[in-house]
Parts: sequence; C-alpha cells; structure tokens
Amino acid sequence: MSTTGPSDPSPTRPRPAADAESPSPGRPLAGPGQSLEGSGVDLPTAIGAYVFFVAGGLLIVGGIVLTVQDPVGLLLVALGLVFLAAGRFARRISRATVGKRAVVLSEYEVGIRTVQGLRGTRRATQTVYLDEETAAAVTANPRDAWMHLVRDTRPDWVAGRILAEDDRHARGLDAAAVAWSVFALAALGAAHLWDGVAALVAVGAVPIAGILVGNAVLRRWHDRKFGASVLVLDRVPVVLGEVLTGRVESCIPASTAPPDGFSIALRCVHRWREYVRRPGDRQDRMYYHRDVLWEAKHVVPGEIDVGRGAVSVPVQFTLPADQPASTLVRSTEGISWELAVTAALEGLDYGVRLEIPVVAGEGGP
Repeated sequence: MSTTGPSDPSPTRPRPAADAESPSPGRPLAGPGQSLEGSGVDLPTAIGAYVFFVAGGLLIVGGIVLTVQDPVGLLLVALGLVFLAAGRFARRISRATVGKRAVVLSEYEVGIRTVQGLRGTRRATQTVYLDEETAAAVTANPRDAWMHLVRDTRPDWVAGRILAEDDRHARGLDAAAVAWSVFALAALGAAHLWDGVAALVAVGAVPIAGILVGNAVLRRWHDRKFGASVLVLDRVPVVLGEVLTGRVESCIPASTAPPDGFSIALRCVHRWREYVRRPGDRQDRMYYHRDVLWEAKHVVPGEIDVGRGAVSVPVQFTLPADQPASTLVRSTEGISWELAVTAALEGLDYGVRLEIPVVAGEGGP
C-alpha cells in the first residue's frame, strides 16, 4: 500500500466505501508546482472567509444576549467561535499567490503503519509560493533556503539560540486556559440558574478548562524552579550526516546540579494524519500520528557555567544521512527533529523539549 505521491495533482482523496473498513493515511499532498495551501486567488474562499467572520461575530453577540434569558445562548457563543476559526482558516488559504513562484521545499518518503496495522509508505512534497527575490535566493542556494523561510516565524533558529517549545507557546496556552476557564464558569453559572442544556455544556467545558489550567500551573511551577532553557547551537542549521554540537543553558543553580546527570535524546519525528471510515460510520475518523523514525540518546553530566552560576548540558550527536530533513514551514504533516532533555531532581523533575532546524546535505534526501 502506498499513499498518494507528489505526482498526483488531485485536490481531494478517494473516499472509503461506507461498508468497508478502508484505511486512508491522509489526503493527497501537493506535487511540484502546487501549494499545500492552495494555488492562485480563490475568490469564493475569500468571500466565504468574510461570511464566516460576520456570522461568527453575530452568533457570539446574539449568544451573549440570549444567555441572559436562556442557557442555549452558550451554544451560540461556542458556535460563533467555531465560525471565527473557520473564517481565519479560509482567509489563510485564500491569500493570493499571483506573481509568486512555486518552490519545492522538501520531499521525503517514509514507512508508516495505520491504526489497523497495515504497513505502507508515505510520500510527501512541500511546496510554497514566494516572491521573486526570495524564490531566486532559495533556488540559487538551496542549503541556505531555510534562513529565508523561517527568519520571521523562527528567529531563534536563525540566531542559533533555540527556545524550548513550552516557552514558545506559553502565551497561547495561557490564553486558552483563561478563555476556557471563563467559559466553564459561565456554563456553571447558567447551569445553576437554568439546568438542562447548560448543565451538559458545563460537563464538557469544566474538564477541558481543568486540564488547561493544570498544564499552565505545572509550567509556571517548572519556570519558577528552573527558569527558561535555551539550546545554543555551535552551527546552524544542523546538516544531515554531520555532527550536531551545542549546549542547553538551563537555570538550574550549580549547587543543585542533578547527581545522576541529564538524559538527552534526539528524535526524528514524522507527523501525519490518517482518516478511517469504519462500518456504520457516517463520516471519517481522524487519527493523529507521531512516528519516531530515528532516535539516539545518552546520559551526560552537567557542566557548571561559572559566568551564569548555573548548569549547562553539553549536546553532541552524529546525525544520520539517510533520514528526512525538517519540514521548514509548519503544517499538520511533516518532519521535525526534537531534542528532549530530562533530569531527576528533588521535587519537580527537569524537562524541556526543543525543535531544531535540520537540512539535507549535498546529495542527501
């Protein structure tokens, strides 16, 4: 079994039959000269985005007004938020690409295993549209293309001082925790006054808010104890087949360095989605996969950084030449190279995860 490859221009994938349990590892990917986000100006989609925004705003306002008299208004508010999210996504994929060149960023082929145990291969090509100047720079020097593509989205990669993933996403996670907490409290208040539908909404909202708040508290505790961690690379980007060297600058005081050292692991991870329709299902079920294609790990002692008065973790790995490079433009499917550093300490254990830019070497995959 193999999934749709880069030579297939079809914008949609075949639907599995309703009476058969057919796996479909994902939707066909764009091939050379195509974009994963759509090609050209899609006027209907652009108009649809504004319709979603307007409808979402009206639903939210109407829902807030209705909630004063009927808890069903909470459902309208939730639906309005969904419409706003749909409008944002539609606006993103409708952005014009006229006057821009399609540039293939990466291609890879990896083995996969579906939720039903079937094995196959996954072929993917990532293509983006760039202005003429950037496209010329990328095609003239492919090895340095990553810098042109991530200088706005990942300035820490360009600087070679990479932030931990929790630190990068802290604001978004905190905002989500606050938003869901407010929604859950409103649902509880409505349930106390009216019961019925509001109680059902509260049953769903409270656990989600609890998980997000718990995660936020744990991150705050970790940050207060250990501070922010930064991976300082000796060379960026990291190249397949060569040696990755650097250090993780933690804020662990020299007096509390872990006696058993630090466990560090470097992984090449393939993220992909699978759609399956089982007998009796009216629609596909989506499964999100994170397959580890390659992994190396070892334990190292910490080094005292006299200047900072804290512990640094030396990092050194020889990367394989036969694994795929990083997917530079973030999407739901692609390749990421992740460094995980952990250590056992009194009370809360230390742990950070960082994503690094890895590019193909000369003649690499």
